Amino acid sequence: MEPSRPITQHTPVMPVEVLQCLSPQSGQTIVDGTLGGGGHTRLLAEAVGPTGRVIACDQDAVAIERAELALAGLPITLLHGNFCDLPELLTPLDLPPINGVLLDLGLSSDQLADAERGFSFQLG
Repeated sequence: MEPSRPITQHTPVMPVEVLQCLSPQSGQTIVDGTLGGGGHTRLLAEAVGPTGRVIACDQDAVAIERAELALAGLPITLLHGNFCDLPELLTPLDLPPINGVLLDLGLSSDQLADAERGFSFQLG
């Protein structure tokens, strides 16, 4: 299964493997600690369906803003913060037991492409 509508130019890595490893099921609660472009978040939300929930976190406010529009209608709760702070971010949500956690710790091509955000490459 591939992301149907990515939020940005970032393509999530190993979407099939992510689904195989986490094996999200209908009604489950999954945490995506690195929302980024939203590709994995979308896949997980589609897998848990309307009775499940994906909690997606990112410290990049632009990623959160884009996700609010692009992922509207899916069972997703967006949190602005760093995945290192997940215990503090999740506590007020009064969640059922969490069935899986994803942390995609690679670089975001969105942050590489925009010198004003995150990382950038400069030639010469």
